[in-house]
Amino acid sequence: MHEILNKVFSSRSRKALGSPITGYAIAFLGVVSLTILLEPVHIQISPTTVALTFLMLVVLIATFWGSLPALLSSVLAMLSFNYFFLPPVRTWTISDPENWVAWFVFTVTAVVTGQLSARVKRRALEAEARSREVEGLYKQLREAFELASETEALRRSERVKSALLDAVSHDIRTPLTSIKASVTTLLDDSASPGARDSIGLGEDGREEMLQIIDEETDRLNRFVESLIGLAKIQAGEIRPKRESSTVGDIIQAALSKASKQLKERPVKVIVADGLPDVDVDSALISEALFALVENAAKYSPAGEEITVEAWKEDDMRIGFAVEDRGHGIDEAVREKVFDKFFRAIHESDAGVVYPQGTGLGLSIAKGIVEAHKGTIRVADPVRGTNGARVEFTLPITNEQDPEDTGRR
Repeated sequence: MHEILNKVFSSRSRKALGSPITGYAIAFLGVVSLTILLEPVHIQISPTTVALTFLMLVVLIATFWGSLPALLSSVLAMLSFNYFFLPPVRTWTISDPENWVAWFVFTVTAVVTGQLSARVKRRALEAEARSREVEGLYKQLREAFELASETEALRRSERVKSALLDAVSHDIRTPLTSIKASVTTLLDDSASPGARDSIGLGEDGREEMLQIIDEETDRLNRFVESLIGLAKIQAGEIRPKRESSTVGDIIQAALSKASKQLKERPVKVIVADGLPDVDVDSALISEALFALVENAAKYSPAGEEITVEAWKEDDMRIGFAVEDRGHGIDEAVREKVFDKFFRAIHESDAGVVYPQGTGLGLSIAKGIVEAHKGTIRVADPVRGTNGARVEFTLPITNEQDPEDTGRR
């Protein structure tokens, strides 16, 4: 009922109904019209019917135009009812005592009903005003919350940007410092050969400097490639170019790329018999597998074995895993290791150990695997009690959208 009255007494409805002066006019014309309509047939209808008809008019006027027009309509209706419809008609006298009672009841009912209807209208209008006030307060509160949320989001964004800038600056500055120092040393040595202040690197020293430059350049190049790869993943620009590939070729490509990282580590490859070919982008999957191998080499002691496995998960999926013999990954951070720039630390007898690297490898691997509709996770080691194991599964057949075919 409240909602109906709010709709009836909306500002638009009140404007359409006009001013209170219009209400007085309608009250007068309404009573006159009903009198003209009912007077010719008053003999065929009872006074009660006439009274109810006038009463309905009073209620409608009170509802739409308020108490004063309703009071006017009730007085006019009472006079018309007395003069035209209560015998003797066309006189102001009432002969039958019962008609006196009817006239009195009608008059009181018309006035009270008009006032009650007007009160309902006022309350409905007050409820509408309160509703608008509550809506205004709610809007202000929502805007305040949104502003606070935006402020907090900006604050967090600034913190993330600062952390990102620190991480990127450190990972770029470190190889650049090594390259700069090596180049400067070579230049100083070559600028004054045989001089008293010559460094005297010799052939072995120059070879060592060049080796440092080569390694640090590769490191810097890998970091830039990782940033580009991560940007493509976040932008959704990776479109696997799927083709039938063997599991063995994928693993071999990953290990070949990781040859420098694995030069002091034995690698054990375990591939289940009878594995089917898979419809994947072999270059991307090799890149993901390389990221896992590089991560295992980074987090395990030199000389410890790294295991690379492949198996058939079920009729629809192939599984891959890389396991090391390092310090392992705590369960509390197993989900975080796939976040960009996250690098797990561990404590040793020498104190807290901070690993080298960008913290992008596992994030990129996750993006590549998920672009192939696969899943990736950190699992418990199965080849020993210590170490970390990262597994991912891929669909054997191509489950991508048709528009992705052949695009990358």
